[in-house]
Amino acid sequence: QTMFVRAHNPLGNADSGSFTRATLSSTPTAPGVSSVSSTTVNVSWGNNGNPGGTLYEAQLSTDVAFSSTAVTIIATVTGTTTGFANLATKTSYYFQVRSRNLDFIPSSFTAIISTRTSPETQAPVTAITAPAAGGYVTAFSTIQGTATDNLSGVTTTYVRIRRDSDA
Repeated sequence: QTMFVRAHNPLGNADSGSFTRATLSSTPTAPGVSSVSSTTVNVSWGNNGNPGGTLYEAQLSTDVAFSSTAVTIIATVTGTTTGFANLATKTSYYFQVRSRNLDFIPSSFTAIISTRTSPETQAPVTAITAPAAGGYVTAFSTIQGTATDNLSGVTTTYVRIRRDSDA
């Protein structure tokens, strides 16, 4: 909004130079979880009358109080949806959103919502690399293998080797 100041006395008027101030933005409508997986959550909200280009700050935390000691991720977007990735499985997360006007003054936060990431849904992939397929193992053989997991952050996968006679 463009404004100016006008002074008036018996000799006339004097106007200041114009200046622009943004009106306060509205608090977005309550967010909702649009999708959740074992490591990602997508959240959306309504603009509540804010014009296109309004900046939104979406916060995710493992603590409902959003304390500084909890994991808190902030996404700043101009749309009304955002995604959070690389999250821990089977973990509760809390979300809140606020808008900022052109002067970067924030609105109030929305009500807090929560969701829980799902458990892992894919088993690890394993392979024996030595001895070669069809090879034999003796009492002093070395058995080598690989194992990978689809989740980021997994550092250990356990492999158990057994004989057919152990089944």
